[in-house]
Amino acid sequence: MGMRLGAFAVAGLLASMAPQQDTWIPLFNGRNLDGWEAKIKGYDRGNNFGETFRVEAGVIKVSYDKYGDFGGRYGHLFYKDEFSHYRLRVEYRFVGQQAPGGPEWALRNSGVMVHGEPIAAMTRDQEFPTSIEVQFLGGNGKDPRATSNVCTPGTNIVIDGKLVTRHCTNSTSATYHGDQWVTAEVEVCGSKSITHYLDGKPVMTYAGPQLDERDAHAKTLATQRGGLLIERGTISLQSESHPVEFRRVELRVLDAAACGKAGAGAQETTTPVWSTPDRFWFHVPAPGGNEWWTVDARSGARERLFDHQRLATELSEQSKRTYTPLTLPFANPASEFVVKYDGSNAALQEGALAIEFSLDDER
Repeated sequence: MGMRLGAFAVAGLLASMAPQQDTWIPLFNGRNLDGWEAKIKGYDRGNNFGETFRVEAGVIKVSYDKYGDFGGRYGHLFYKDEFSHYRLRVEYRFVGQQAPGGPEWALRNSGVMVHGEPIAAMTRDQEFPTSIEVQFLGGNGKDPRATSNVCTPGTNIVIDGKLVTRHCTNSTSATYHGDQWVTAEVEVCGSKSITHYLDGKPVMTYAGPQLDERDAHAKTLATQRGGLLIERGTISLQSESHPVEFRRVELRVLDAAACGKAGAGAQETTTPVWSTPDRFWFHVPAPGGNEWWTVDARSGARERLFDHQRLATELSEQSKRTYTPLTLPFANPASEFVVKYDGSNAALQEGALAIEFSLDDER
């Protein structure tokens, strides 16, 4: 006879099944630039001209008070390690006035580069590392201006199944005016997908980050790597002529198999519902909706509670609404249907409408 596990044991099981690791690694220690190296156009790697990147009051400041004219000296502060599957969290804000000589497009403009080439691969006069740029833009106080956009120096991406070769693509974000702190996150899943988040909400997703053969430098990198797709790379913070501060830069390594399946960094699950003394089910947030799982409490093995695609099709047909596997309409707290699960089927009710969906392979 099975025994129902206690609350702490169940919590441990749920945590162990979370598709992402819980440990955030601080890439910036809040004191100095240990682990980071500057590369500024026109200078050798490691030459942090004019103390462009400095640490004051616990933040990384990108400053131009020792520049005079900006002179096209675009810079990047590289972290020492490369990563493949991870979630990066950055807190940033724009401050002060743009450096004299900075281009108009660079007003309140910065970013973080992911899937970048090694700092050693950059040429002395190269402006930007071949990479995927998560572009940070600040508002001018009146006009809309999206942030957490994507730009592609020496690279291309795939959106909605189509190769995108334009340099920048806007996200669906709100505008952030003034000097407020903004929390941006990016989930990088190797060469599979990259998703941008602002304040925990997804604002854009794309796939297939790859080198652009039209760019001579990128083509050389592709030849050296034996292919176009970018599976891993460096992370760097940008300097483009407007002062910007980075208060927190931290990273969580993700399991490759689960990367892209958990949403907004959330590991929260609903309270487990017991269907038998040794089996329970729950739902967990995922990009675009929720997923439902059932767990054997004795072994910790889990599987989907039901066929999400089949149930979405059935509900759509019967209710004359459109549902997808991730938008099934019974996730708390805004349930449209009542879900009951006895280990063999799910019964769903909405007023006079009742739909019973069998979980086995027979219809």
